Amino acid sequence: PEMRRFMRLWVEVVAAAARGEAPFPAIVSQVMAGFRQWVDARVILPEGADREATCAAIIAVIDGLALIDICAEDDLAPRMALALGGLLAD
Repeated sequence: PEMRRFMRLWVEVVAAAARGEAPFPAIVSQVMAGFRQWVDARVILPEGADREATCAAIIAVIDGLALIDICAEDDLAPRMALALGGLLAD
């Protein structure tokens, strides 16, 4: 919940970038590069794994959860996070 307002802003920035509104495409590119670097520094993968694709997939899951949290008026996103955690724990 404490990150919801920042994720709403991020969604607006990404939408503006998707429409090609300057300066948002450059901003989104820089922020995404920073997110990938942050995830890359923390993820442990087997040798030979595609680190770039894995980090991007992790970001996609997090952004997807945040988007659903913004759009849903119930507790679906927290339940999704728990379900995902259960899948990853297996």
